[in-house]
Amino acid sequence: MTKKPFQTALFNVVEKPIIVDGLEVPSRKAIVRVDNGNVLSIVSNKYVPVDNAKVLETFTQIAEEAKVEWRPGDAYFVHGGVKTTMEIIFPQHVFEPKKGDIAEMRAWLTNGFSGSAAKLEMGFFRFICSNGAILGRKDMCIRYIHMGKVKERLAEEFKLYLGSRLGEAKHLAETLTHGNFDSQEQVRAIIEKTQVVGSKMKREVTAEWEKQQKSLSAWILYNVFTYVLSHVVKGNIERRMWQMKQLTNEATKWAAYRG
Repeated sequence: MTKKPFQTALFNVVEKPIIVDGLEVPSRKAIVRVDNGNVLSIVSNKYVPVDNAKVLETFTQIAEEAKVEWRPGDAYFVHGGVKTTMEIIFPQHVFEPKKGDIAEMRAWLTNGFSGSAAKLEMGFFRFICSNGAILGRKDMCIRYIHMGKVKERLAEEFKLYLGSRLGEAKHLAETLTHGNFDSQEQVRAIIEKTQVVGSKMKREVTAEWEKQQKSLSAWILYNVFTYVLSHVVKGNIERRMWQMKQLTNEATKWAAYRG
């Protein structure tokens, strides 16, 4: 995963034939970056690529129709642009899970050149420690059929999605800040059974939790996980977002603990 300025995500692509031993390969073509000539994918001739700039333009139209203010963040690249994730910041959508712990809503708009739909995933960036995000359990697909055909219905869907993610994140944070586990053994069992990270990272989670005096607070355990995902785990942003969503799924089950 490579992190770069937002504008670098707006590269163009072209379609080129595939030539082997002087003969053109039938029914297949290459998707190539214009700026550096790198081949991003080999696809069917029926596939129609959509530039990142077009995906962003579509999102911009949706946001304008929904009257939602946003600004660009960073851009992340997988394999030189085979997939690109553009960070979207919503400065007017913030909340404070605990005093001094401010979270700002952000989205990650991902586009690739493998034929799938572009998708938008929402979360909250926590300023207190640059500590990852509270991610929702569902993403919003912006299918290619929508490109250049933004309608009021899609903008309304986006507003509902935005509101839903905001409500979900607030509810989860409130639940976790008031939740406590019964014992340290219970916390250790949760770490051991988690599907968010593998065995090596579970040891990192345990070590970070021990630095927090083996707290029984559900909010602190959540912060321990997000710290490890943000500062220790290595991998592309798509993998990290999957882990954040998995953590959200697991953390919602912690609501049953009220020590």
